[in-house]
Amino acid sequence: LWDEIFRMCRVDQADCLTVWQHHNESLKKRAAYLNQLKVKQLHFLGNGTDLTVSLSPQAVFKGGTDQSPRGVDFEPNLPTEEVFTTPDWRGTSGIVRTTRPFLINGKLVQDLVLEFRAGEIVNFTARCGEDTFREYIASDEGAKRLGEVALVGIDSPVFQSGLVFQEILFDENAACHLAVGQAYKFCIEGGTTMSGAELEAIGCNDSTVHTDMMISDENTNVTATSYDEKETVLIRRGCWEI
Repeated sequence: LWDEIFRMCRVDQADCLTVWQHHNESLKKRAAYLNQLKVKQLHFLGNGTDLTVSLSPQAVFKGGTDQSPRGVDFEPNLPTEEVFTTPDWRGTSGIVRTTRPFLINGKLVQDLVLEFRAGEIVNFTARCGEDTFREYIASDEGAKRLGEVALVGIDSPVFQSGLVFQEILFDENAACHLAVGQAYKFCIEGGTTMSGAELEAIGCNDSTVHTDMMISDENTNVTATSYDEKETVLIRRGCWEI
């Protein structure tokens, strides 16, 4: 396990701090590019997945190093491969299939297929963990809505390992993922100072729960549509195009 952790964090490479800095810069550049695009919708297409996720004009993509309220740079997660943002939950529609198992309250959920309509989960099936998932999304009104959308390419060393760790902070960095439940206010421009009513008005979900679900593999394409109706392929057959 430690060998895998070192490899995923690039500690196994010569001059690992420089290698990590370059990786961090690539995440920052991707996030900046996506923010410049002014993404209105993300379309995920793959084996069993045809899903549209909407973003508000205030959505901000983040990735890599963040800064604390005291102005100190830090790494929220190690390893990290994602660029992520907060969706407008109201614009989620279609079918999505999970590509990796994940745990809810210590119980495995596997081969989950979700149908979203008008922003909420309206149907789902799972090979195992179906009852657990049903209870989870009934936790509160926001538990059946999206609170996060994240993009990850198959160049991720977590994906390349071929392993499922059954630890979400590793597994989420293997694939694009969605989270049902609480949204990140810091991924909304001015979101940390907005009132509850203001956040609700732009579709920033509120919930007592937050669980990531991996939804991509080497067969997944992701296309962005901007607010000026321009389409940009972000991920093709699992690989970053940007």
